[in-house]
Amino acid sequence: MAQVYNQGVRVLIIGSEVTQGFIFDTNTQFICAALFEIGVEVKEIRVIPDDKPTIVSALREFLSKGDFILTTGGLGPTDDDLTVDILCEIMGVQAVFVKDCEKRVKVIIDKYAKEAPEGMGLFEKRLYRQCRMPENAVALPNRAGLAPGIYIDDYKMVSLPGFPLEIRDIWPHALEKIRQNTASSFLSKTFNVWGVMESILYESLKISKEAPRKVIMGNHSLAWGNQLFLRSPVENKAEFDDLVGQIQSRFGANIIDNPILSWIDYLKKNRCTFGAIESCTGGYAAKLLTDVPGVSDVFPGGVVSYDNRIKENIVGVPAKTLETFGAVSRQTALAMALGGAQKIGADITISITGIAGPTGGGPDKPVGTVFFGIYDKRQNVAYTGHGYFPFGRERFRNAVVHFIYLTLYQRYVYFNDEARWLETAQGQNFQKEILP
Repeated sequence: MAQVYNQGVRVLIIGSEVTQGFIFDTNTQFICAALFEIGVEVKEIRVIPDDKPTIVSALREFLSKGDFILTTGGLGPTDDDLTVDILCEIMGVQAVFVKDCEKRVKVIIDKYAKEAPEGMGLFEKRLYRQCRMPENAVALPNRAGLAPGIYIDDYKMVSLPGFPLEIRDIWPHALEKIRQNTASSFLSKTFNVWGVMESILYESLKISKEAPRKVIMGNHSLAWGNQLFLRSPVENKAEFDDLVGQIQSRFGANIIDNPILSWIDYLKKNRCTFGAIESCTGGYAAKLLTDVPGVSDVFPGGVVSYDNRIKENIVGVPAKTLETFGAVSRQTALAMALGGAQKIGADITISITGIAGPTGGGPDKPVGTVFFGIYDKRQNVAYTGHGYFPFGRERFRNAVVHFIYLTLYQRYVYFNDEARWLETAQGQNFQKEILP
């Protein structure tokens, strides 16, 4: 049975592209969040370039600490991808080829050899370079790329490629090795609390950030809300569970990993189609939907009606509505949702019209003002809503779009009851409209 390390994990990010600022390192955030979730302490994170003396020095130092080691980067096809060679040198072993990887490389080579037979020698060498690992290692499958992950039991170490998609693909196998060799040192819980400001969050739980306590709370801003982190010693389980219960009870309707994914899931389960008529958000609501594979089953499309001529001539907003109430109004939002539903033919259609800024606001409608429309063709019912998000253009779009998706989640998924939803803090921003 593997020895269990109580100290934690040390993370070594290898890549000159990171240290020179060419790419943004998202791997650290992903790894640390995953380890926090299982209560494993991250003892150190170090980012170093593709430089052999630097890598050797860092690995030897990490090995002397007695913690589990996790490295990323340096497993690619180029000469500055040094991880396998350095590991072999440190451990005094030879590199071997991973057979499954070799088979995949052969398929690639056979394909390209037919299309471009010249110059295959160097190309072939580079591909096979990614199939190597130390002879005392175990290969961790990588379906998103060629280079396998590497686990070395003698040294309690996992090495992963640097590409985020490949890390995420290999991660379940890497996490299994980490679990086998480390012990949870704390209790942890993460909540995505959408639509609740930090001050309200802490005040509602009657917790002072300055007060000493065994359960440590922290938060990180979401597009519209907060990600709340709880951490506590394992022996403090009763207090930890009590606080978790408080949060779930008080903010149950706001706690969800991703309201957009939940909305798509609702649409698919109910065989329901959805349309988005946008003005101030410039198609961002549609963009976030179409980031998800397979959404074409439920999303026939949307309209970016930025100019009033598009609102009138394409969406079907009456000219008199625009003249009387203006583009940013409850009446126009309703007309956009109704007209958009007719044009697109969706079962549920939303509309968004507002003032993103920095100009265009006034005393009655300051920058950050936004109106929403929701039309449900199945029941011939419509709602209009109002919000205020004075955050600057980018944060405005982010907050507005997540606000409406949270609204849809609460109305149709969490409550699925109009009266209850309209009584909630989020629902009170909306009113039911009388339709012919």
